[in-house]
Amino acid sequence: MSDYIISDEPTPGLQQRFVVNPMLPLFYFMFGTTLVAWGWLAFNAYAMGSGKRVREWGILAFGAVMSVIITLGIFFLVTADVFPDIYDKYVVQCILLWKLAITYWVVIIQFSSFGLYEYLNPQHGKNSHGLVFFFVLMFLSFRGTGALAEQVPMLFRIALG
Repeated sequence: MSDYIISDEPTPGLQQRFVVNPMLPLFYFMFGTTLVAWGWLAFNAYAMGSGKRVREWGILAFGAVMSVIITLGIFFLVTADVFPDIYDKYVVQCILLWKLAITYWVVIIQFSSFGLYEYLNPQHGKNSHGLVFFFVLMFLSFRGTGALAEQVPMLFRIALG
């Protein structure tokens, strides 16, 4: 008797109780910080046992490295007065657009694995505390915007914040 194996089938481990719908890290990206949202997506792929988790981690790592490179490039272009002053705010939005594109890319990939995970684990909805975690993260991120945020270098906050 041979076993039928689906290559994308999630193989959840002990952390499966922490798996959330990929939409929650996407919402956190919109309202919180990029670094935490990308870390949450990476952990979600690991906890779900996604068959594409290495690809997702690679995309997130590539996104983080390119965010720093794009930020430094735009910083040097703005300080060299390549763009007129009126365009400075719009040029900085390129960084946000890049991070948004990377986040959407990973969320779309993760939705296929999450759909299989949810189908194979019907009890998942009963013990998922993702929404509670989302609100705790939101509370902590708003509480941490004071003195702690001022000690982080500005370029790092722009690149990964």
